[in-house]
Amino acid sequence: MGVDEKKKPKITLYEHVNFKGRSKTFTEANDNLIDEGFNDYSSSVIVEGGVWVLYQHCNYTGNVCVVIEGDRTNLLNCRGDKGTKIHDFNDVVSSLKPLDYDNVDIIPYKGKMDIPFTAHFHKGEKDGQRLAHTSEHNTLVLLQISNRKL
Repeated sequence: MGVDEKKKPKITLYEHVNFKGRSKTFTEANDNLIDEGFNDYSSSVIVEGGVWVLYQHCNYTGNVCVVIEGDRTNLLNCRGDKGTKIHDFNDVVSSLKPLDYDNVDIIPYKGKMDIPFTAHFHKGEKDGQRLAHTSEHNTLVLLQISNRKL
């Protein structure tokens, strides 16, 4: 695979933390996990390809959680720092889809990093904003999103 090629989207949801219990793998968007028997059952995820948006409700609505290629994470006990709000996604994922992104910058860092930013939302659109995500691997990933619906 060349440097500029993206891996095909692939995510596996697990019923329990630490990748235990039933699992279901997705390679494309799914607007209703009820049909898959996995609505509100996910407690951990492994992302093998792409950037995925997990939604609290069916039809890509509600709060969102963004996970990226290489993430192997539990979805519970998420805590925000002072002034931030991070939603616990344990047993609430009801729809998901891979994010079609323009550019991904991966910046290694050590320790804690606070990045204040302002995002303007209108009907689910992000216009030229930067979306930040941190992982357990001491990496900050910034996605440039231009007029894309999450």
